[in-house]
Amino acid sequence: MALAKWGWSASPSIIGSIEKGCLRNIVHLLAWTLSTTYIELRDKSSRALINILKNEQELILDFISTFVKVDDPYIVERVYAEFLKKYQPKYFVFENVLGLLSARDEDGSLHFDNMRALFKKCGYATDFRILNASDYGVLQNRKRIILIGFHGEKADFYPQIPVIKDAHKVGELFCDLPSIKAGEGVITPVKTTHYTGKYLFSARIKEYDGEPVTFHQARPNTAQDLEIYRIVVDTWNKSKTRVSYTDLPERLRTHNNTNSFLDRFKVVAGNLPYAQTVVAHISRDGHYFIHPDIKQNRSITPREAARIQTFPDNYFFESVTGRPSRTLAYKQIGNAVPVCLSYHIAHALLARFTGGDKNAEESNT
Repeated sequence: MALAKWGWSASPSIIGSIEKGCLRNIVHLLAWTLSTTYIELRDKSSRALINILKNEQELILDFISTFVKVDDPYIVERVYAEFLKKYQPKYFVFENVLGLLSARDEDGSLHFDNMRALFKKCGYATDFRILNASDYGVLQNRKRIILIGFHGEKADFYPQIPVIKDAHKVGELFCDLPSIKAGEGVITPVKTTHYTGKYLFSARIKEYDGEPVTFHQARPNTAQDLEIYRIVVDTWNKSKTRVSYTDLPERLRTHNNTNSFLDRFKVVAGNLPYAQTVVAHISRDGHYFIHPDIKQNRSITPREAARIQTFPDNYFFESVTGRPSRTLAYKQIGNAVPVCLSYHIAHALLARFTGGDKNAEESNT
């Protein structure tokens, strides 16, 4: 309790004078108290964390990346709620996977309902929709909960977000990137080849022809993985069918689990309008994201994954250490909300701020 009281009242100069490693330990210790049933301690710790974190961006990122993995989502959500209470934005946007709708807390109640009740205590009405990024200029099937909060008691505040009618193929995302094989490529900038398509410009991924890209570096693979990749891509090219794990030759089946996740090896088919959902697991292996060009025979690079998520080519993926990391780039990309989807949500909310749903009649993409 004493630490929570100190964190609540400490001045910015005192907080700034503490060594970062020590401050990080204080943040983590306070965060763990958020899972307690002792309400007074929980509330004081929440306010202490806000006071400490408000000017410490690196610690905020470290806190989120650490505690998002903890099997107690209230830890992150309580801090999020405290930020809402402190800064009181007119709107906030919250994104999560569909599984959140059915997740239950220890008492059997729905966690999603409890989370919305928490936001209501902070003064926010909430509403949500299940949106698919493929409807908003993203060449990817990606269904997510998009919850929007409004500060006050207003009803019917969820904006209309117009669907974008596009007709492009996934292969257009890769066509101007240098051809590389497994283990090749660099994180530093490389020029792209001449591009004759439209999508990369309309989605604001490219600014100009030949624009350099970073993180076009493929992870290395074993000979066995590469043999499987070749089978998966060749099967798709010949028959437009996916390969089940049990379809592979027995000598290539080294996993014990043959009852689930049978589509663990999957090509990002260039001749389809949408790719499969890019997830953070891509930071562990690329088996679910095999490049469609059998000559390159590899999984996709961070830059290719970033393009599926509609990140601009000039976006550089930082790390906490300051050293570029392919693994951390994959994780950031897989956890991100697609840029084009974010843009259209923000554009729709802007119309609310400016007095109407003009976004229902127009779109910039």
